[in-house]
Amino acid sequence: MDNPSFTALSYVWGNESSTDEVVIAGVPIPVTRTLARALRWVKHHWRQHFAGRDGSGFRVWADALCINQLDIDERNQQVQLMGDSYSQAELVVASVSTFDSVISLALRTYNEIHRVLTITEPPLSLSELKRCLWLKRIPSLCSESLDVDTHPRNQAWQAINKFQHLPYWKRVWIVQETALAKKLLLFCDSECIDFDKIDDISKILQRGKLASVGQPDHYINPNFMSDKVWCPAC
Repeated sequence: MDNPSFTALSYVWGNESSTDEVVIAGVPIPVTRTLARALRWVKHHWRQHFAGRDGSGFRVWADALCINQLDIDERNQQVQLMGDSYSQAELVVASVSTFDSVISLALRTYNEIHRVLTITEPPLSLSELKRCLWLKRIPSLCSESLDVDTHPRNQAWQAINKFQHLPYWKRVWIVQETALAKKLLLFCDSECIDFDKIDDISKILQRGKLASVGQPDHYINPNFMSDKVWCPAC
């Protein structure tokens, strides 16, 4: 088949001395645990994105498996072509973290925020945006909870904060993935979000900031949230 469609898998390599085995064409191959974990979930997210498509057409490209890591010349040549791999892939699926329930919570929360900001009927008004009244539609973002140190804080906002500071955002390849990918999905095990949704959220909330009278680039502090909850959201 000429130019078959494929999904490109992106992941943080992790500890190369800590490995699991994956079996390809009957041959066991050692890979990092982060790659093994990502491979367990990538087809699940492919199926979710292409609902109803025949799974026999699923093909995945992962650098550690599709590039001969023992051949220095091939590896150096293929590294120069990785941008083509991301741009030609039908879908890029990026594992931003593994084994992390906090990051899974962040992705679920982002999906809920996107739903409220874009699907709400009737549509949110500019006033609701600048006064952050849309937050009332997501109770999990408005309440305090106690962590192990009994400090009041909001778990969902803490999760989002951790997500925004993941090592993933500091990788060189992130520029290629976000700029060149036809479609980019970010995932942590079973949770996933379309990167375009995060971009939508940012643009919509920015309109609310710019509309704040007398406080450009700031939201109006909502009086239905305590300062302890509001601070992470500012």
